[in-house]
Amino acid sequence: MVQVMIGGALGAMMRYLLSVAIPWKKDSFPYATFTINVVGSAALGVFVAILASNQSAYLFIAIGIAGAFTTFSTFSIETMELIRHRKTNTAILYVSSTLRGIFVAFAFGFWVASLIGA
Repeated sequence: MVQVMIGGALGAMMRYLLSVAIPWKKDSFPYATFTINVVGSAALGVFVAILASNQSAYLFIAIGIAGAFTTFSTFSIETMELIRHRKTNTAILYVSSTLRGIFVAFAFGFWVASLIGA
């Protein structure tokens, strides 16, 4: 439980810092959250492959850090804001590219980890 709490704090802090570094206007593509979710999914793929047998490290990194770093709550808010600002095409692009991106990134991360013998 402590591993999840500490990892979650680190992941949330990393997400916040990246979202500050890449500001978002409510009528444009949310690059920060998109980047966070895709990079977080790739890292999660690596961690799941490598840490499957180490429960403590898995809780800290995969559940704590990656779980708090990636964010579908913000994804939902930003999608609705795009729709509210009548940027429907941007909202559709955001949703479809995020969903494809996270699965491809996770699979890529898992594949890379398998190459290094995880």
